[in-house]
Amino acid sequence: MEKDTAWHMSSTSKARVIFRRKGKKTRKQQQERQRKLSFTIERCLEVKIFDEAVLAKVRKQSAKIGKA
Repeated sequence: MEKDTAWHMSSTSKARVIFRRKGKKTRKQQQERQRKLSFTIERCLEVKIFDEAVLAKVRKQSAKIGKA
């Protein structure tokens, strides 16, 4: 029984570690997405491309990230 609980604990901690790693990865991906998005907005402003569809899409994406 003691062995069982020990194994269970070790497996949960392993799962936690994996989950933590996953979280870091997604956060990194989110930062990357945000960087690309800000670049897109800057580009639109630079070239003055105010195509409504493009701007709406960009706004929607930025709202999703929380950078409206």
